[in-house]
Amino acid sequence: MTPLQFAAKYLPEDDRILLRIGHADKEVQVWLTRRLVKLLWPVLGQIAVKLVDKRATAPAVRREISDLQRQVALQQADFSTPYKQEREAIQDAPPLLATHLVLKSLPDGTTALRLQDTRGMGVDLPMDAAVHSGFCELIRKCAAESGWDITLEYDSRPQPTATGGLH
Repeated sequence: MTPLQFAAKYLPEDDRILLRIGHADKEVQVWLTRRLVKLLWPVLGQIAVKLVDKRATAPAVRREISDLQRQVALQQADFSTPYKQEREAIQDAPPLLATHLVLKSLPDGTTALRLQDTRGMGVDLPMDAAVHSGFCELIRKCAAESGWDITLEYDSRPQPTATGGLH
């Protein structure tokens, strides 16, 4: 999997989360609105379920495995390394305003989450347990700081498919 580095910050003057996705020497910036975060969280729950070993068929077992995977990934995650600021922006334009979410199955059997705008421009985030857990934690922290009055709780039970933005 391609190494990614994430940084996310709630910006009250824009009432949005600015997500910065660093890869090698390039960076993509994406705006996440309250509406999109509300759509995103159940989709991240669906990804958590997909990350669980397919041999575990009982829902309770899948939940336990998902919870353990998240705990291990968060313990191994590096939240102390500062985000590398020197990356060249991939887009010279302002940050991408994400309005749609697309789940993609990759040839190796993993899942990628695509954040895209109304024109179909976007960025793909390959999701393994480590990336998923770190990404979820960043989004949770930013949502808590936002004052948006939404609570993002971990729940690895299958969630209903979000409507309006998931393709």
